[in-house]
Amino acid sequence: MTGLVRKASILVALGLVLSAAVAVAGIPDAAHCTLPNVNGTGYYFVDLVGQAAGVADPAGQFTIFIGDFAGNPVPGCNVAICTNCADIKFAQTQVYAGVTTGCGAPSCVTAVTNASGIATFRVVGAATNNGGTAGCSGAGGDVYACNYPIGQVVLTAFDENGAIGSPGVSVTDLSAWLGDKALPQPAQYRARSDFAHAGPTVGVQVTSLSRWLVVKGLAGSVNGNAPYCP
Repeated sequence: MTGLVRKASILVALGLVLSAAVAVAGIPDAAHCTLPNVNGTGYYFVDLVGQAAGVADPAGQFTIFIGDFAGNPVPGCNVAICTNCADIKFAQTQVYAGVTTGCGAPSCVTAVTNASGIATFRVVGAATNNGGTAGCSGAGGDVYACNYPIGQVVLTAFDENGAIGSPGVSVTDLSAWLGDKALPQPAQYRARSDFAHAGPTVGVQVTSLSRWLVVKGLAGSVNGNAPYCP
């Protein structure tokens, strides 16, 4: 009888373990998710872009992989990037297929993972930079998968002043970027201008200007997409 009880206990324990494994399958695990554009100090980056003729600039394309606790892909999962920076604004209407905006508190852009657990984004947005004005000094974006927090990203915006009346990447954005670069770095780091992805511990570098010039020259962000979230 004792042997039967012992076997029954083992089977119950195994059943509980299997039930627990099933319970966590399909639930995102931050350790098995991959965020975009990591730099050497562990920061991740998302570049907001403009659009041209209704096409979101390819320069801003990135992917996020969502895995569960076993590392298996989680398909059909809503992935949201939500801004906690007052100077970063998402376009209320996104022009890249599968990406949508919710102008709540906070504002978020969302895409859904495919069968491989990958969500693909191009985010149209802009900043409110008048040239060195107040702005986020660190990771200004929180990332959620299936409503679970999985990490943070630094949000940059090639269209530095598009949310305050000059949408699209143009020479006026260069003046705004120079205002940020002129601030003491990294003490007064402005995330919106860090196109080189150097990070808050390094600061905005001149190499960011090179990347901005490339984006401007290719003209994929020549237009914004107003209105933007408040």
